[in-house]
Amino acid sequence: MRRRLILVALAISSMVALAFLIPLGLNVRQYQHDIAMVRAQQEAREVSSYATFVGDAARLINTLSNLNYAATSDNDIVVWYKDGRAVSAIAPRSSAGQMPSSVASMMSATTDLRPEEAAVAGGRELLWPAPVADGNRVIVRVFVTDAVLNDGVWKKWLWLVAVALALILAGVAVADRLATAIVKPVRELAAVTRRLSAGESEARTTPAGPPEIADVGGAVNHLADRIDGLLAAERETLADLSHRLRTPLAALRLDADGLSGTEIGDRIMADIEAMEAAVSNVIREVRAPKRAADVSCDLVDVARTRCEFWQVLAEDDGRTWDVDLPSGAAWVPLKRDDLAIAIDQVMTNAFTYTPEGSSIKVFVVLGSNNVTLTVDDAGTGFPEGFEIKRGESRGGSTGLGLDIVQRTVRAVGGTFNLLKSPEGGARVQLSFPLRVAPSAPRRTGRGSGRSGGNGTNGANGTAALAGAPRTN
Repeated sequence: MRRRLILVALAISSMVALAFLIPLGLNVRQYQHDIAMVRAQQEAREVSSYATFVGDAARLINTLSNLNYAATSDNDIVVWYKDGRAVSAIAPRSSAGQMPSSVASMMSATTDLRPEEAAVAGGRELLWPAPVADGNRVIVRVFVTDAVLNDGVWKKWLWLVAVALALILAGVAVADRLATAIVKPVRELAAVTRRLSAGESEARTTPAGPPEIADVGGAVNHLADRIDGLLAAERETLADLSHRLRTPLAALRLDADGLSGTEIGDRIMADIEAMEAAVSNVIREVRAPKRAADVSCDLVDVARTRCEFWQVLAEDDGRTWDVDLPSGAAWVPLKRDDLAIAIDQVMTNAFTYTPEGSSIKVFVVLGSNNVTLTVDDAGTGFPEGFEIKRGESRGGSTGLGLDIVQRTVRAVGGTFNLLKSPEGGARVQLSFPLRVAPSAPRRTGRGSGRSGGNGTNGANGTAALAGAPRTN
């Protein structure tokens, strides 16, 4: 916008400058022409007066020689007599060649004569008639060259052009200041909207600039406040709904107490405790007033922790379990819990829709600007033309698992791909942009409890769903 406003100002100022510069330049040239011809008229009047007073050509030569026109005039001045004699005021001589046709025509005229001016090759000529003592007439011819007519015109034109350019530059400078006053608040407004879209709900703009732009800034602030209010109300509603789960969980805990001391009772109690921890975490998350904008975690460490958890189930199922993780850290712009949930969803999908004894491979590849987590399995793979649609599933699940993973990855600028693995099964790739490691290392630990997922989480559930068509 700033560049366009400057170009508009440049175009307008240039047109205005040209509108004044062209006629002014023509007037300067015409003024110089008029000055040159006025001088020629003065010289013609003086010489004709001497010619009338002296009369004789020989005496006129001496008179003009004493006046020394050669030192004071840039014009060619010749006095012509009727008999063809000529006396030059610049270089006195008895003859100046053949009489010009214009002089001869004026000399032969019978009417009263007046001075005439005409354009000729190389300049302009001025014919000035004057009577002499013997009743005849003489014609004073003053020839003004183009160089004399245009003397100093180019220099004056250059000055005019310089002044015009200075005015144009001044106009552009003023337009630039005005454009800055308009563009700066627009840029600040755009920056605030980008921060809001990135999740910085506290971002606000200071209304400034023209009234219209200031009004837009105020509207953006009001919209951000309104969104904060709606999100706060939604978080409270979700927290209330999550809190209601505590009642059936408490009932399950009481029922599980009756099975305490048995293997299945301990497993059920562990599941209940994991569920209670998940519900408490949901309540804390949704009631948090703001989300941290600088969260990050080490993908390698999270992947190692979750793979250690899922390795137990893989051994129970008799699966070939292959994990290849780099030794260094790979920090990504994501909360540790969110990344762990995404990995667990992918693992759940792999365990649920592949038969027992099949292989699962997990590996992480570090790039220059990103890091990619890949999970390969040897199942049936995804159906032809498979697309993730939230809430839709052909396997009896909620249809949210892979959609949650996809949203988590793309929310931080990553990519999520569903491909075919070398074993013919499914390949799920999660690619994240790398982030600079925080100054203080964060404490990490192994996750505890079972991770909820999209299908049945456990050996029995996996066996029951083995060979089922893959879904999300």
